[in-house]
Amino acid sequence: MKIKKLFMALFVVMMSLVAAESSFAQTDKLEAGGTIEKGRSLYSITDRYKLTLQADGNLVLLKMVVKSDSRGKTHISGGTVLWNSQTAGRDVENAVMQADGNFVLYAPDGKAVWNTKTHKYPGSVLKLQTDGNLVIYNAQGKAVWNTGTNGK
Repeated sequence: MKIKKLFMALFVVMMSLVAAESSFAQTDKLEAGGTIEKGRSLYSITDRYKLTLQADGNLVLLKMVVKSDSRGKTHISGGTVLWNSQTAGRDVENAVMQADGNFVLYAPDGKAVWNTKTHKYPGSVLKLQTDGNLVIYNAQGKAVWNTGTNGK
């Protein structure tokens, strides 16, 4: 009976870990209230582009190196910097897509360190496209800000 209880307890723990892992699933967009914490990334759906809030406070868009081995297995590794927020060395805690449409890097004290100046577009979405461009689309689907890195 003790083994059965132990097995059930282990099963519950494993299922909660699976649920926790799925809550960190990769995504290619941020909607209102979405955040990127320091050390976390946003990925294009092809995994060829990655937006990372680095430990040094810089928000960096990378084009990843994608290679296939002799068995056809794909390997993705670090790549080329296409764009950055030029906030290296600044105390940045997270990046937030606000309800007003502005994408903002915040310091631990809540002060804005950098932003896209798109606060006049409520309901906007930040999307990392498969062409490498990071774009903010307003509620009507019109691009209102981008990094200009499409096709690079």
